[in-house]
Amino acid sequence: MTEVFLDPEADHQLARLESDPTAAKLLRRVDDVLDALERDPSDPALRRHRFSNGLWYVLIGYHQGDSALLWEPHSDAVAVRYLGPDFR
Repeated sequence: MTEVFLDPEADHQLARLESDPTAAKLLRRVDDVLDALERDPSDPALRRHRFSNGLWYVLIGYHQGDSALLWEPHSDAVAVRYLGPDFR
């Protein structure tokens, strides 16, 4: 399994979701994406959109709006650089 690290701001956002009972659906989707990154970061579903700086963009849709996760691969780990509202 690949180790997943979150930048401090992404970790803070995840903690906010975990403490917000109204964000349960979004938290489940975020957990699904993080689990998928642990299992196989080469999964095409996680690599649909790539920025020129090497970050991968994953749209996390749910009924209240859209969020996004930006991540980058490393040799044996994944770094999540952003978790929050979709900015595109």
